[in-house]
Amino acid sequence: MLGLELFKALEPLKGQAVFHGSPHKCDVLEPRQCRVRNVHPRARQCGVYGAYYPTIALLYALIHQSKNTWRWECNLMASPEIRVLSRKEISSRPGYLYVLPKEPFETLTMGEVSCIAYEAVKPIDVFPVDASVLTHMQIFHHVRFQKPAGVL
Repeated sequence: MLGLELFKALEPLKGQAVFHGSPHKCDVLEPRQCRVRNVHPRARQCGVYGAYYPTIALLYALIHQSKNTWRWECNLMASPEIRVLSRKEISSRPGYLYVLPKEPFETLTMGEVSCIAYEAVKPIDVFPVDASVLTHMQIFHHVRFQKPAGVL
């Protein structure tokens, strides 16, 4: 699905659902151990991880490289920009954006960006996505890709 079409379809779901991005297609999302570095202690638990913002979930669906080489950060209170920090050029691959019910999830971060469910979750909907969505996100959704400070 192209970026513009996808974001039009997602607009009515904001605040009503949780989003999960993955390179894999499945009927039910099972709890798994998180492999992403995160300072929040609950972010190391076994669970289904999600985001309240589809843009963040799309990064996990589309970025094709070790999670040790990239991370995202944002301060949605101060700025709508999401920065993706990567030590090398971002490579992408097709993936899937899952729309999940909000009920089984608990908020993980103070800014209400990410969340976790401790049980399996059946998606409400799933959208296949490709690299065109990354381009759309850079142009219209304030996503900026950059190298971390001190990395050449």
